Amino acid sequence: MSLADRRLRNQGITRPLQRTPEAVVAWFGAVQAQTADFAILNNYRRFGNLCGQHCQIVNTHHSIEDQAIFPEISKQSEDRTSVSA
Repeated sequence: MSLADRRLRNQGITRPLQRTPEAVVAWFGAVQAQTADFAILNNYRRFGNLCGQHCQIVNTHHSIEDQAIFPEISKQSEDRTSVSA
């Protein structure tokens, strides 16, 4: 048996470890209890795809800077061109 097959079996994916609905519910409850303190999971549950939302906000912010702010800074002084280029 390959390592991948052993991992799938041990995780209960290819050979379910739980045989009854009650056992499945208990298993998911145990997993939820173990992950309840993970900050990123709590953020995801509250806000959805937090990383994707943040990336979109930062991208918009940088696009505004590139199009409106940095060209004006470059016009004001030669010294500031290296910062805005």
